[in-house]
Amino acid sequence: MNPNSSAQTPEIKRPLAAPQIALHIMTLGLLAYFLGARLCGTWPNWGRSELLLVILAAIQTGLYLKRWVFTPLDASPRWWHIYFVGSLTCCVPESLIAPYFSWLGGLYVGQMCAILSPAISIPASVLALAINEFAAFGQAQLASRSLADWVFRVALFASWMVMGLFINRIDDISKGRAELIRELEAAKRQLVLARDREVELATLRERERLARDLHDNLGHTLVTLTVQLEAVQRLLPVNLDRAAPRCWRK
Repeated sequence: MNPNSSAQTPEIKRPLAAPQIALHIMTLGLLAYFLGARLCGTWPNWGRSELLLVILAAIQTGLYLKRWVFTPLDASPRWWHIYFVGSLTCCVPESLIAPYFSWLGGLYVGQMCAILSPAISIPASVLALAINEFAAFGQAQLASRSLADWVFRVALFASWMVMGLFINRIDDISKGRAELIRELEAAKRQLVLARDREVELATLRERERLARDLHDNLGHTLVTLTVQLEAVQRLLPVNLDRAAPRCWRK
């Protein structure tokens, strides 16, 4: 995709290797853990809620594998939009069924801040977290939440956002350095080409000088010989004695 992205077409970031491995473990691991906790807690009284959770978890897993494993990270940005919108949308009914699924929303928010431009990721993250919290706890429980709980939740979600923005920034710096290295390598190649051309031009100039000197000296010698030959040809019939020394003159 075009690296010169705008607010409508966010720039796709290439995550660092270590955070990406940790991301795989956290995302799929937490999803499996929350689903297993729900299924184990309600066994054997499974119902539609558990079936819906299994379907939503399968959709989230499929979106994750499609986006992070089977699709190049620098592919069209619409895949990132599909991934984040689909995953966060699945979190809403999951949080309605089991509030601890809301923690996944914070994880997706961290990913979004690491991948998309801050102009898009920050407002989208705040909106997604607000919807997810309301779905998980409802208006009455949010109103009765203590200040300490609010500080803990906000600080935790903010830390995920800051971590994502930090990875975003590191990736921008890394890409900037890589671009600078490419520019320096291109300038080096241009200098080498310019040097080679200068050497070639100097060689051509020397050849031209030698050719010019050779032409001038040889031309003068040939003209002199021609004049002498004409003189000999004219003297031979008239005066052989005078013509003979000219024939042997060096």
